[in-house]
Amino acid sequence: MAPEEVLLEVCDYIGCDRSELHIIGGYDLNVYEAAIVGRSPVIIKLYEHGIHNTAHIQSEVEWVQYLHEYGIPVAAPLSLRGQLVHSLPTHFFTIYEKILGQRIQFHDEQVWNERLFKDWGAALAQMHAASEAYDGSPLVRPHWKEHALYQREHHQLDPTVRSKWEQYCNWLSEQTVTPAEYGIVHGDLHQGNLLIKQNTPVIIDFGDSEYHWYAYDVAIAIYHAVSTVQAPEERRNFAERFHDAMMEGYASHRSTRLITPRLNDFIDFRHVFSYVYHHTYADFSKLTDQQVLFMQNMKQSIVQQDHYLGFALA
Repeated sequence: MAPEEVLLEVCDYIGCDRSELHIIGGYDLNVYEAAIVGRSPVIIKLYEHGIHNTAHIQSEVEWVQYLHEYGIPVAAPLSLRGQLVHSLPTHFFTIYEKILGQRIQFHDEQVWNERLFKDWGAALAQMHAASEAYDGSPLVRPHWKEHALYQREHHQLDPTVRSKWEQYCNWLSEQTVTPAEYGIVHGDLHQGNLLIKQNTPVIIDFGDSEYHWYAYDVAIAIYHAVSTVQAPEERRNFAERFHDAMMEGYASHRSTRLITPRLNDFIDFRHVFSYVYHHTYADFSKLTDQQVLFMQNMKQSIVQQDHYLGFALA
């Protein structure tokens, strides 16, 4: 959470009372909700100079603005004083509309069902089509291999985990790159980054958007959805059901021909990536016992299993 003096600077800049600005989350605890006079509630994403790159955040906002103008249901960035990125002495921030939508609960069958899975797939396909049509900006999004995680040696990892990580990095480097299969993806479109508004899933949080394979974006959704089911037989049934519905939705807007061949490999890669990411960036001194156990179970599954699902999706 940012220092109090910085939060006061934000309030002064946007014209809200300090009592109307409160933290709501974010991996780095940098996401706030605010009430600006004359506007609906907004979301503030706050970054520190020297830790976060202003140009990187500018390109993220421009990308989301492009998707919004293309017709993709996203939380749109908001301009203030003619700017999308706002600078303070030690920090800078962006402003997004607050989506007055419903959080997805996987135990709620009124929401967590084939209709959502199809709509989710359709949203991914529409976003990928928009990406393929994108002719670029002076501030382009980074390519996957530019992520800081790929610049580290990871000596602290379990040797087996590290070996699998390196194998996947090599595998990624060998994949073909064409406009039909590779472009700007969301990079983290799990159920927590969707809100349901008027029966339509709205996409939020593009902080991980980058150039990657479109198949990876689909694999991310499948990986995180399937992770909600623990019992092996139930997991398989759900995975097939989710996959079929998502791919049907995707195919209604874009061909799945270049998605399917890499899908299972990208699901396995996502599992390893998630563990390496959290192992690298999480503050283990602040993790709960349940979170520590979760990390231990992730490590064990990577060490003992070659495939996260234990079976291949068609």
